[in-house]
Amino acid sequence: MLQAERLLLQEALRDPLNQRFILLSDSCIPLYNFRYIYDYVMFCQKSFVDSFKDAHDVRYNHKMAPAIWKEKWRKGSQWFVLIRKHAVAVVKDSTVFPVFQRYCKRIALPEFAASANNNWNSNCIPDEHYLQTLLAMRNLEKEIEPRGVTYSQWKSAHQHTMDRRGWHPITFDAAKTTLEAIKGIQLHGANVVALMAKRFRATCLLGNSLEVLALASLSKHLNMRNEFCPTDYHPVYTVQDNFTCQ
Repeated sequence: MLQAERLLLQEALRDPLNQRFILLSDSCIPLYNFRYIYDYVMFCQKSFVDSFKDAHDVRYNHKMAPAIWKEKWRKGSQWFVLIRKHAVAVVKDSTVFPVFQRYCKRIALPEFAASANNNWNSNCIPDEHYLQTLLAMRNLEKEIEPRGVTYSQWKSAHQHTMDRRGWHPITFDAAKTTLEAIKGIQLHGANVVALMAKRFRATCLLGNSLEVLALASLSKHLNMRNEFCPTDYHPVYTVQDNFTCQ
């Protein structure tokens, strides 16, 4: 998966005009119109990468040192918005990625530690650690907003599966894709704006659900115009009033 992401970035970097690089899944939907999302990510000169130190982490392999030190090990969501400088850093990385390839595999996840037979192939979930750790190792953390812009609603899965037991994002179907639900996602944090949301089934893009998404985006657009810029609307102003990029 990491190699696929690196290849995608490499291809996107071939166009010198590309300045922002957004990783999405096939189940993501935009919560706003293109202009709003474009102005939001272009206004901030930092990358949006969910990144933090997990005090209870058990996935780090000490054999990764000195290429990756324990104090630089980070965790977060794989969905990102990168500025060009950071996308280049990922593509040119020849030290951290090989270490992930060598050591970030065949490790039983903590939730299976008590299982009678846990010798099946697993990994340390590299997509939740690689980018965050790479940026930390390159001392680039001051150049990121340590949060993502893709919303997921999580639930606990108590049943044992061969993939993973634990927390899984809820999948929205057409019935759950209501105007109230979309507005709730848009307002889920006072100063944290989600531009995208996942997981949504393909049926959500048909019929009434598509109309709901359009109405939610229009409602947000009009509310911000009245509240922040009553004369000449410009989305950049609404971005400034809705998040801090330091």
